[in-house]
Amino acid sequence: MARAQLRRVPLSLGAEHAVVLVQSYDVAGVRPLAPVDASARFATPDAPFRALTLARVPLTLASLRAGRLDANSAFDCTGFRCTATHGHVLAARAVGLPCLAFLDDLSRRVGTAAIASAFALLDVPSPAIPDENEARARFVTTGGNWTLSVLDALRLARSLLRRPAPWFSVLDDALRLPFPSFDDVRGVVASDETSGWFVGYVSAAAPWIVAVHVEGCPDGCVSAALRITRWAVSRRAVAPATPRTSTAR
Repeated sequence: MARAQLRRVPLSLGAEHAVVLVQSYDVAGVRPLAPVDASARFATPDAPFRALTLARVPLTLASLRAGRLDANSAFDCTGFRCTATHGHVLAARAVGLPCLAFLDDLSRRVGTAAIASAFALLDVPSPAIPDENEARARFVTTGGNWTLSVLDALRLARSLLRRPAPWFSVLDDALRLPFPSFDDVRGVVASDETSGWFVGYVSAAAPWIVAVHVEGCPDGCVSAALRITRWAVSRRAVAPATPRTSTAR
């Protein structure tokens, strides 16, 4: 594990508090070229934060592996058990939004063991996944009591870039962000009224994997997390750190 360097994130990027980890990777060898760089105002990279809807990634992977989902799967969202009425949506878009009604429905059709296996495949420590359907649905759509460190979120980002087998096109499509200015960024966003996440990578000849957690965002935590992602990658790409022998797992 690399030693993190703590730096300030400019308040002008839209978050009162932020922790961001950025790492450059060689895709062919899937090995780190630079140590983790942490920019923090209030915590260390291993501090726990509420994971919100990030469980939708292992849930989707588990559903695809179990044959409960495929590229043609769709869902009709009426707004019940959701934050909006999304209408008829394909699975990839439902995961990317996220559509909470879709995730609620999907969580009831996939077993706890399958979801736990997907966590392991994605190299993310598995929390206690409820056996009871209602509790499992709450876990997937709100995060429940699950907390995740930004360092563990960086491991998830690495797995999204590595695409561990078996992988599926639905996941690739779900990672595409619906923002034209971020068409080179792939990953998942999650937010509530007070905090937010971006976990993913910036696609380039030498990709950067990124995990960002933000709190206190007057203009929205998703937009703040994405602005910080762009700032952090640009800053690191201009002046990459010297590689060390110890690296983030």
